[in-house]
Amino acid sequence: MEKKVGVPLNRKTVFLVGVVVVGLVLIYLLATQLIPRSLVLLTRAAPGKVISFETSTMIGGRILAKSDGEDFCVINVFLRDKQGMSIPSKMVTLAGLDLIEPEEGFSDANGQVTFKVRSKNEGQFKITSSVEGVDMGKEILVTFRESL
Repeated sequence: MEKKVGVPLNRKTVFLVGVVVVGLVLIYLLATQLIPRSLVLLTRAAPGKVISFETSTMIGGRILAKSDGEDFCVINVFLRDKQGMSIPSKMVTLAGLDLIEPEEGFSDANGQVTFKVRSKNEGQFKITSSVEGVDMGKEILVTFRESL
């Protein structure tokens, strides 16, 4: 007489096996279908923002300094889109003086680039700005005097 070895099939066992099979199928579908699609959607780059020169600004934080080549004026450039939202990672350049630090800079997360301008000559100088080679149509006057 042979002895049968195994699990007796009853309703509870059949139910548990069914739950395990359904669980494995769900895990398979999640791993191969849903999660990869979700990751592609989450990692897809947002469309590039377009700079609006109407809402972008150039502001002098300090526009009067000594003409000793050491003292400096501060100019901030803020890049914005048409909705006024900040535009990061764009190259901004100033022109109008020989001593501009940095010569060019990338806008930060707030769309801001801060420059220091110096002069060894007395006078009023018009500083202009451009973004990636395109003139912003913005200007600011800075003044350097021998003594303040």
